[in-house]
Amino acid sequence: MNTYYAFTDESGTFNNKDSPFYIRCTVLIKIEEYRKLSTYVNNLKKELNIPLNNELKWSDIYIRKNSPRLTEYTYLQNLDKETKKEFVKEVVYKAKDCGITLIYTITDNNRVSLSTEEEKDSLIQNHIQYMFQRIQMHLQKSNSYTLVIMDELTNVQIKKYKKFFSNILNNGDLIDTYNTVYPGILVDESEKSIGLQMADYFCGIMNGALRKKNSNNSFDFSLELYNDIALPCIRHEKEKILGCGIIDIPHNSSARESLIFLTKKQSL
Repeated sequence: MNTYYAFTDESGTFNNKDSPFYIRCTVLIKIEEYRKLSTYVNNLKKELNIPLNNELKWSDIYIRKNSPRLTEYTYLQNLDKETKKEFVKEVVYKAKDCGITLIYTITDNNRVSLSTEEEKDSLIQNHIQYMFQRIQMHLQKSNSYTLVIMDELTNVQIKKYKKFFSNILNNGDLIDTYNTVYPGILVDESEKSIGLQMADYFCGIMNGALRKKNSNNSFDFSLELYNDIALPCIRHEKEKILGCGIIDIPHNSSARESLIFLTKKQSL
């Protein structure tokens, strides 16, 4: 039996003009490959004097000089932007070599209006549901089992997510039986999890690719990594990516059409 980790992270928020997209990225990787990746990344951290129980976030690449994070995590003060970019690039290239599969669920905030907390919760549940479905679909023909791991949650969030899982796994959907996925989500600290750090990077890559389409700003670093690393690793069936590895939420034909450009390499 093959055992997988599925590290999942989010980027963006709902109803936020500064956050045009809400993205959830899930990185699927065999446990034995994850061990190799962890050893590789920890060696890179040692070379840059990044403590092994800390992390370099995607947002740290573009951190402002007056950010309180620089005071709290002093090792960041010694890393210039190009060094941080090179570190992230090496990590995601190694992840590709380890045979990862990426699953993205995406909400265009310009296409949804959420007036209540219940509507927001429903949309988040949809993101998690489609993530579970695609993991099951991807592995159902193999003798495999998957543990889904998410960043730390508050007690309130934990109660909500337990309810989400119960609704998805017990009340049924298009999947008859989720027999390749552990019926719940495990929680870890991103500072101590190479897998969650990796999911953060792939969220940042997708965020840049999406924002570039409607922006004059330069997202060349994101697009380079999207073309070379993310795109080849996105789950697909017979060359079909939309609906397989990139899922629009809520489902909407015009929203899906707006994501078609992600199925091909982007111009820098």
